[in-house]
Amino acid sequence: MCSPHFCLDLLPTKNGESITEQFLPEVVEILLSYIKRTYDRKNKALDFHHPHQLLEGLEGFSLELSDQLERLEQILVDCRDTLKYGVKTGKVAKTYMPHVVTSLHGYMFTCEIAPVFTTMEQILLKKMNKMVGWREVEADGIFSLGGTVSNLCSVLMAHYKSFPEVKTKGMAALSQVVLFVSERISISLCHGSVRNAVTLALDMGRKRSLVTQGHIPLYVSATAGTTIYGAFDPLSDMADIREKYKLWMHVDVGLSGNSTWNFSLTVILLYQDLLQSCNQMWADYLFQPNKQYDTMFDTGDRKIQCGRHVDVFELWLMRKTKGTSGFETLINRFLELAEHLYKQLNSTENFELVFDEKVSMAVLCKSNIVLFTCLTEAGILQMSISPTVLLMRVNGFLQPSHQVDFFIEEIERLGRDL
Repeated sequence: MCSPHFCLDLLPTKNGESITEQFLPEVVEILLSYIKRTYDRKNKALDFHHPHQLLEGLEGFSLELSDQLERLEQILVDCRDTLKYGVKTGKVAKTYMPHVVTSLHGYMFTCEIAPVFTTMEQILLKKMNKMVGWREVEADGIFSLGGTVSNLCSVLMAHYKSFPEVKTKGMAALSQVVLFVSERISISLCHGSVRNAVTLALDMGRKRSLVTQGHIPLYVSATAGTTIYGAFDPLSDMADIREKYKLWMHVDVGLSGNSTWNFSLTVILLYQDLLQSCNQMWADYLFQPNKQYDTMFDTGDRKIQCGRHVDVFELWLMRKTKGTSGFETLINRFLELAEHLYKQLNSTENFELVFDEKVSMAVLCKSNIVLFTCLTEAGILQMSISPTVLLMRVNGFLQPSHQVDFFIEEIERLGRDL
C-alpha cells in the first residue's frame, strides 16, 4: 500500500472499496506466509522471548497502544510480528476456520440475528446426543465458552435440579452440599467448590460422617480421559452409586446423567428443558414468546452469558471437512503416534517412563525443569510440564513417525549439553 491509509478508509466508508481490495489480500498473504513457515523444519515452533522483553518491545514490534489512529501499513507489520513471535501450532487444516468465523463478527442469542448458526447448533447437538446414545426427546445441550464454563455449568444444573429454589433465593437457602469428585479432576471443577468438593478416594467412614454432619450429597463427577494420565474413571460403577443416592452424575470428557465434550466445549444433558428453566430470566426486550418461528432456537435465555460468538460454525466446518469417518481416522492416527512414541521411549536408554502403560494421547516422562527451560527457549519443541513429569501431547494428523523420533533426539541432544 503506497499512500498512507487508516481503518476509516476501509469499507463501509464511501469510496473505500479500492483500499479494502488492496488491504485484505495483503492480510491473506501474511497468513499464507505464516502457514508455509509453520511447516518449514528450518523454522522454530516458537521464537521465545520473556514477557519483559515483549513489554519493552522487540525490533520495532511494540505492544503499546496509541491514542491516535495507526496507519494500515503499520497494522500489517503488527500482524506479521504477532505471528512471528507466537506459537506455530501446525494445524493448517483448521487455519481457515477461525478466520472465516471472525470475519462474520456474529453473535447468537435469538434466531433472527443468527438463524443459520442456531440451526447448526441444533444439528450438531442432535448428532452428538446420538453418539452418546441418548434419544432426541430426552436430551438437551448447548455450546459453551470452554471446559471451565462447561464444568461449572454442570454444578449449576445439579444445584437447580435438586433445589430449584436456589435460583431465586441463592445458596444461602440451602444446606451444605457435597460434591464427590475423582482424584485427578480438571482444575476447573475446583473453581466451583474448594471446601465442598470431596475426593472419591476418601474412605467410606469419612463419607458417611459428612452425611451425618448434615452435608447433603449432591453431585458426583467422573472423568473420561484425565489431563495427565489419560485415565478413565469406572463410569458404570459410579453410575450405580449415582442411582443409589440420587446424585447428579457429571462426566468430563476431557480427552474430554450429564457430560461435557471437549469440542472446546459442549455441554450435553440427559434432561430436556433443564437449561432453559435453570437460566431463563424472561428478558422481554430480547425474548418474546409470540414470534413467527419456533422460539426453541432463541438460545440466549438458556445460558448465563446470553450472547455467544458463532464458534459453532467452526465446528460445523470441521465436521463438514472431516465427516465422522475422518474423525475416526484422525483419532486412530493420534493413537498410533502415541503408541510409537511410547515404544521409542520405552526402548531408549536415557528415558524413564513415569507411567508404564500405553496412555491414550499423552506420554509422560520424568521432568527436569532445566531441560524444560532449554526446550522452551530453543523453540524447537512445544511441551507441557507438571511438578513431576514432562507431558508430550501428540497433535498433528499428518505428522510422520520420524518427527516423533526427532522429538526424542532433541531431548537427548539438549540433555547431553546440560
